[in-house]
Amino acid sequence: MSAHAAIDGAPADGWIVGYRGTCYPADCDHMGHMNVAAYVKKFDEATWFLWDAVGLSAHRMVESRHGLAALESAVQYEREVFPGQSLTVRSRILEVGNKTARFRHAMSVSRPDGAVRAARCTYLVCFLDRAGHKGAPWPDDLRASLEAWAAAGAADEAAAEDFGAGAVGA
Repeated sequence: MSAHAAIDGAPADGWIVGYRGTCYPADCDHMGHMNVAAYVKKFDEATWFLWDAVGLSAHRMVESRHGLAALESAVQYEREVFPGQSLTVRSRILEVGNKTARFRHAMSVSRPDGAVRAARCTYLVCFLDRAGHKGAPWPDDLRASLEAWAAAGAADEAAAEDFGAGAVGA
């Protein structure tokens, strides 16, 4: 096994839980619900958990002088999150290009009747040669891991889209 191998390989459904936490009052705005900065922070924490799992750890980025550069991000807010609510963010790889990858996070909030989706965030990133400040092709082992993760999630795309979904505003 390579020193840079993915932690556990691709999960069967392509999703990994990368964040569990709580909405705190400090995460909220003057209207009493979680603010945009808090959503982004929680998605960011899940991002680095996902990349570590697929094989791009912080150690590997430092050692290889490579990393990631965000090219696009899109957040869809589906319901309000309030202080004290427990949150889970699941993440998956959607697609892999020569130098890029697209991935998605789905944030759910726990309720007495089950988890419901609160928000989704989709990112497009580029594998970055930090010394040259330009995009670089994925190393073979990382590309293979990313493709395995994307294939696992693509097997049941409808279920992936429905994760934690409920009527907006419910």
